[in-house]
Amino acid sequence: MADVTEQILELLFTLAEPNDSEWGVAFASFFSIASTQTLPVLIDAFWDRGATRPYWEDEVEGWCIMLYHAQRTLSKSDFIEQCIPTLIGLLYIQKGYKFDPSMVMEVLKLFDLSGYSYIIPALIQTVRYNWGSDAVTDARELLKRFSLVEFQPYQSLLASLESL
Repeated sequence: MADVTEQILELLFTLAEPNDSEWGVAFASFFSIASTQTLPVLIDAFWDRGATRPYWEDEVEGWCIMLYHAQRTLSKSDFIEQCIPTLIGLLYIQKGYKFDPSMVMEVLKLFDLSGYSYIIPALIQTVRYNWGSDAVTDARELLKRFSLVEFQPYQSLLASLESL
């Protein structure tokens, strides 16, 4: 198992850099491994926050590009949906880090978020902390997908966006 974990970590290193000449090979290799093995390693990497990965802030964007590409080319919805809570967690902690949440938004835009109303506060926070970036436009677009019933518990938070 340790060998597979090491292999997955090496693949993630390559997948973090979409311009790497080996990215396509790494992508195919990553998705040829059982998701029961790759998902825990990917989620740990997403949640590392620089503890063991010195370039974590840059890697997050690359891994989101990988997820986006996986959904577009391989229809890996189940795999990516299991990452959504972790991606939402990244939106909650973004203020203390320098990663661009735009690619997180691109991944989220691929899904019907019905039933995911718990992400509304994270989207509101994204609007607050990233004023002027594409992430704000994307967060607002995602917020529009939720029904009035789903927004009900968040009325005071939504009111705070009126001034932004």
